[in-house]
Amino acid sequence: MLTAAKAGDMSAASEVLRRLWPPRRGRPLTTCPPVPADPAAAFSAILAGIQVGAITTDEGEALSRIVAARLQAVEVADLHARLVALEGSV
Repeated sequence: MLTAAKAGDMSAASEVLRRLWPPRRGRPLTTCPPVPADPAAAFSAILAGIQVGAITTDEGEALSRIVAARLQAVEVADLHARLVALEGSV
C-alpha cells in the first residue's frame, strides 16, 4: 500500500493517511454553556442536551468527566481550607 501511495496512487495514499491520522470521533463544542455550580444541575443539563440531540453521548460523557473533576477540585480545596483552619486553631 505504501509503495502504491509513493508511486502516486491517490486512493492508496488516502488509505495510508487514514491509518496514520484516524478520523476524529468527537467534535469540538462551538458553544459551551456555563457549567452550573450545582453538580446535580450540571449533570441534568448534560443529560437534557443528550436527549434533545444538542450534544452526542460521547460529548456528554466528556462533559460529565469535566463536571466530576471540577467537583473533586472544589472538594479538595474545601478540605484544604478546613485542614488549615484546624491546624491554625491547635
